[in-house]
Amino acid sequence: MKDIKLDPITHDIVLGPDGNICFVSGFNALIQKTKIRLFFFLGEWYLDTSKGVDYFKNVYVKKPNSNLIDNMIIITILEDKEIVSLLEYNMNIDNGTRQMLLHFKASTIYNEPIDFTERYLI
Repeated sequence: MKDIKLDPITHDIVLGPDGNICFVSGFNALIQKTKIRLFFFLGEWYLDTSKGVDYFKNVYVKKPNSNLIDNMIIITILEDKEIVSLLEYNMNIDNGTRQMLLHFKASTIYNEPIDFTERYLI
């Protein structure tokens, strides 16, 4: 798979020194695709409103259910055929700061594990 390269912090399209769009493929494309899928809100894409994570209904609520959130995120991660299995998974919600910290490691078809950590404001 080949995809347009996005900056991992700003999520802007990365341009090369010549001003041309950069691309990623293989393992790096999988990392980027996984991050995009986890940031994708249910109903966000008008061509298929069944895709995405239901953050509004299950995460951005007064008392989020950690087990339900875990299941949603794990299903989203494992839906990708390039991810073989989940090696580690940890999700913590800090209600005081309204933040969710997600960390997981997953084995891939590329024989290199994804090591993913992201902080979400909830």
